[in-house]
Amino acid sequence: MKRIIRIICLLSIVFLLSGCWDVRELNETGFVTAIGIDSGQSKKLNVSVQVINPSGGSSMLSGGSSNAMSTLSYSAEGDNVFEATRKISKSISRQLHYGHTVLLAISEELARTEGIVHILDGIERDNELRSSASIILTKGLTAEQFLHTGALLDRIGAMKVKRLLNNTEEILGENSDGRLYQVIRTLTSPGREAWINGFKIQDDRGAKYTIADGIGVFRHGTLIGWIDNETSRGVLWTLGKVKSTLISLDYGGEKKNIGIETYRTQAKMKAVSKNGKPVIHIVVKAQANIGEVDADVDLLDPMVIMELEKQANAAIKEEIESSIKKLQEMKSDIYGFGNVIHQGQPKLWKKVAADWTDRTFPTLETVVTVDLHIHRLGLRTNPLIRSMEEQE
Repeated sequence: MKRIIRIICLLSIVFLLSGCWDVRELNETGFVTAIGIDSGQSKKLNVSVQVINPSGGSSMLSGGSSNAMSTLSYSAEGDNVFEATRKISKSISRQLHYGHTVLLAISEELARTEGIVHILDGIERDNELRSSASIILTKGLTAEQFLHTGALLDRIGAMKVKRLLNNTEEILGENSDGRLYQVIRTLTSPGREAWINGFKIQDDRGAKYTIADGIGVFRHGTLIGWIDNETSRGVLWTLGKVKSTLISLDYGGEKKNIGIETYRTQAKMKAVSKNGKPVIHIVVKAQANIGEVDADVDLLDPMVIMELEKQANAAIKEEIESSIKKLQEMKSDIYGFGNVIHQGQPKLWKKVAADWTDRTFPTLETVVTVDLHIHRLGLRTNPLIRSMEEQE
């Protein structure tokens, strides 16, 4: 009897087991690595996808031609992203899978004329697309052209863009890898505007390559302008997103002859009330190394190190204050100062929220404090030029 009961239980479990109702065979799936969105000709949007080319990858593995492309681009138009992506199925025999998408590219022209809010709504609703995908703006060309050209320049163009963002974030500090979920969170937060990295295809005497080029500044979800170089780095200093960078200092009457390499940067913002008006206090802390020296200077002298730290602090502070002034002129609070006030001084925020963008932010008072310390001199203590002069 017990044996019969066990058999009945096992049969019951078998009937309750669900099958793989949504299974996809690899040879029937097209893995999307990047999505590009432009203005359409006959419809509102033109959506492009960069898909892994299985024949290109297999030729490399089997010792075939290395000229075979590892990605292919397809595009279609629609009144929304949802419609356009499904129309792409007319031109590809595989079912598209967006779980491996690492890049979302939006053309500068579309971001400036139509904005990005209506685009991101449809993209966020797709449960396949990863919210950690990087988002960029294409400058000087459409997103479709960018994806196609990127595929020609690199085996998987989307991965190259990701690597470029990581490299410039780790080394230069003028760009930071902006993710899709971060931009969406910014757009839905009070007192904060969005910013997105710009990319373009550089043509140097016939040699083309992908390059990061500035940061796009938004107001109410629409692109209004660009910042780059020290201005963009000033923004990232304030946001605490500069992981490492090089600051050139003047010494002994010579220009830019000492390089300071920063690391372990931290930034904090705090809102206070002064005479009924908001004031933002910004504190940036960083540690630094001596990167390069082209001057006759005694680095073992503590007074010299203190002087270099003073110069570096002043240089960083100037970059931050200049970037704030620039963004105040553009009337775009990409720092999130308004959000800091909203969280730290909620009653004060209620008073200034209505005219924050047009009146309060452009005249907002900020207090910047920079605390940088030099901890290492590198493998060499005194400069090479000083050691040579001592021998003479």
